[in-house]
Amino acid sequence: MAAKKFLTLDAAGGMQLVQVNDYLDITQGGTGATTAAGALTALGAYPASNPNNWTANLGTVTSVTASAPVQSTGGTTPVISMPAATTSVSGYLSAADWTTFNSKQAALGFVPTNSALAGAANGYATLDSSGKIPIGQITTAVLGANVCQGSWNAATNVPALATGVGTQGYYWIVGTAGTTNINGFNSWAVNDQILFANGNYIKIDGEATVVSLVAGRAGVVILTQADIGGLTTGSTPTFTGVNATTFTGALAGNATTATTAGNVSGIVAVANGGTGASTAPAALTALGAYPASNPNNYISANQNITFT
Repeated sequence: MAAKKFLTLDAAGGMQLVQVNDYLDITQGGTGATTAAGALTALGAYPASNPNNWTANLGTVTSVTASAPVQSTGGTTPVISMPAATTSVSGYLSAADWTTFNSKQAALGFVPTNSALAGAANGYATLDSSGKIPIGQITTAVLGANVCQGSWNAATNVPALATGVGTQGYYWIVGTAGTTNINGFNSWAVNDQILFANGNYIKIDGEATVVSLVAGRAGVVILTQADIGGLTTGSTPTFTGVNATTFTGALAGNATTATTAGNVSGIVAVANGGTGASTAPAALTALGAYPASNPNNYISANQNITFT
């Protein structure tokens, strides 16, 4: 574009011809050019021979490699790829595998256990309905309880027991008397017990005869009159040391023995054949002979007596 010229007045008022270009010079705050490339060249950013600062093609691609899981066939025109991931190869997640992972079990929030080991040997203990470990899963060493292992023959030492060797709380009942020496004990009678406790065997003397039932009942037995054969309401037993406060039924039979003061303690109630009192006046009152207000049936000094 051609430069433009204008007539203007100078400082003295004279006419002068001024030329205006289509761009501002660098000295006037411009770029000194009308194109970007020219401006960069004018401003000294790039040399005039390469105003766009392009890099000359000085080399060629000779080989392309890749790091796993990316793979390259190499050479100047390689094939770049990535395999699908497997249990032994890293790679991309296939659609099928994504579906599997997306359907996985959410976090449990606790450590799972093998149910086959519940209550089993070398496994773990279970809990019953009350939240406690069943007795059958607790060792005797923890319980401290004695556990009968059956009968022991003290003559032949069967089953074989040895001094200082045993399981805490295990014991046997002597079925055959003998003299086997265990921990210094060598005199064993039937129904004795041999117990292993605190690393040694100890002897517990037994009874010659063990009572298993009383009146056909086991446990804590309270006898009644019907439990004793031949004893009926009309029986005539000899009462010795009868406590009248607990005796039930009228005293009958051997009155001489039953009424001896040394053989009766407490007060026999009227309903049980007694007076229900310990003094004569009280007895007469209890038996209804006199009113309670005058147990001795005394006559008052002010009492009027009418004779007929």
